Amino acid sequence: MGRALHAQVAENYGRKLRQTEEGRALLASYRDMIEDRSGIDYTNAIGQPYGGWTDGQVAAYSRVHHMVATGKVAKLTIPVDASPGRDADREGNQRRLTEGLPPEFTAKVYAGNSHDGDALLSWPQEAVMPWIDGYGNESERPLCAWTNSAPLEIGHTDASRTFLHLTEDGIVARWPYGSDDIWLFFYESMQDRVDASDPGGIISGAVERFSAR
Repeated sequence: MGRALHAQVAENYGRKLRQTEEGRALLASYRDMIEDRSGIDYTNAIGQPYGGWTDGQVAAYSRVHHMVATGKVAKLTIPVDASPGRDADREGNQRRLTEGLPPEFTAKVYAGNSHDGDALLSWPQEAVMPWIDGYGNESERPLCAWTNSAPLEIGHTDASRTFLHLTEDGIVARWPYGSDDIWLFFYESMQDRVDASDPGGIISGAVERFSAR
């Protein structure tokens, strides 16, 4: 079976990086980060690639991490108190999620393969989360201001698929193998999501100019 388009695009990007000294240095620095066992939970949340950490998957990891590190994408963990079983164990994973998730969260594991992920994670629109700002002030804020659900990827997934979800959906949940937590990544605001999908308003501007003809 051929690799998914997002993985092929990532490999092309990785090959381009490999052609320059600066690109090779970037790949090496992120590969060091990925191999640092102290951050393995975060690494696995971004991806547990089927084919290992190729240059393309390292490059995709770098894109997701950059969005998190610059504050465009928020991350939080949701306890499940169980790690996932194999992909084929859909009934078992459904049971683990139903029994282990906090009461405000629900998850529906799909019966078969889906472009939208392995499951759908949902929560009430009014759900809040504790928050500490850069000055140490504690408060509560909406879990996600613009949606109350996320595609959930269980077990193995490419970092390029995580990046694709953030690009297409603006949000993704990950329940990696070996983890008792679900990791949720999402754009802080709808505007951040729009800016990421249309940097500088290039696409929307072109559409407006075309419509004005």
